[in-house]
Amino acid sequence: MIRCTLETGGILEKIYLRTPPISVRVSVIDENGKMPKQLFVFEREASRLELFIRIIYSIAIAIVIWLYSIFAAICLIIQWFIILILGHRNEDLSNFIKGYLEYYVHVQSYVSLMTDKRPGIMPKSVKIFEEE
Repeated sequence: MIRCTLETGGILEKIYLRTPPISVRVSVIDENGKMPKQLFVFEREASRLELFIRIIYSIAIAIVIWLYSIFAAICLIIQWFIILILGHRNEDLSNFIKGYLEYYVHVQSYVSLMTDKRPGIMPKSVKIFEEE
């Protein structure tokens, strides 16, 4: 049983779920193998100029995500048939789909106005970890 707490306006609410305890950490690992950094962290300071630059930059990111999602959807359908017919997953297709999901999560902190640090327009190596 998980006990989730949500603080809203000073009122503490408790939510009980009947699922095994899981917490997910989204982090970026750089090429040097340094400690992962958390992607979704509160930043108080915000740039007004970056807010306007974000509009143009988000359009470029949206085009890349749109193209990437089309190819990921095709890979997902092919993967479904491979599992149905052969009974196992194809590693290359799985890695491509995983790369799409990791890129999508990576750019969300910028597009969702959580940070002013711009992600690369092209996909970057991002790892998503699950703590047990």
